[in-house]
Amino acid sequence: MFNVNKNENILPFKKEDDMNQAFLNVLRKLGLESIKEISDITGLDQATVSRHFHKKQPLNFNHIEIYSEKLKVPKGKLVDDEIPAYVVVGYVNRFDGHVESRGDEDAQKVVFHNEYIKEKGTKILFDRVTKHALRYSTNCKPQKFNELVGSYSFVRYDKPYLEGLIGFVTSIEENDSENTYCEVIMLNGKRRKVKNYMGIYPIISSHNLIHNPNKSVQLIEF
Repeated sequence: MFNVNKNENILPFKKEDDMNQAFLNVLRKLGLESIKEISDITGLDQATVSRHFHKKQPLNFNHIEIYSEKLKVPKGKLVDDEIPAYVVVGYVNRFDGHVESRGDEDAQKVVFHNEYIKEKGTKILFDRVTKHALRYSTNCKPQKFNELVGSYSFVRYDKPYLEGLIGFVTSIEENDSENTYCEVIMLNGKRRKVKNYMGIYPIISSHNLIHNPNKSVQLIEF
């Protein structure tokens, strides 16, 4: 760990307590060992920096923004693994609901600061125009197809890469493995039949990243 100064000792590390560990890892790589030095660089008062440093207070998003800007590191580098954050796997066309997979140059996550447990299988689709994050889960598997009728869902095409569309499922037909399709009302109001789709995933929640209380949901680069 770091040597802060001669009069201030670092609290013993607890395996069960990984609070702010990503932040401490960044400081280690930058060679920052003094709370005063970190305070001078960031403009945060020494008491706040000390609480972050000694895992007495978790970083909120305002702190992450300040550390990111002043230390010149991506916000994602300061987010602990324990904080629920999910990779954006695709982007939504706001006009028709068509979904395309993210490119290799796109590296974004949506962070949910008010949540405590990260849910396996959760995926994020992002509308870059309206700044809405649409959340679905690959673990959400209704027992009957008719439970999906009427749902606002992501219908994934049967392709090796992620692609599909967002819309309201109006009907599902499954005659055999070679002849399955669902009908969807797209965001532009048009109806479309999707044949031999890979999956239908209900949208669990939609989050407005511009207007949300206390910046509880944020898009970050990593």
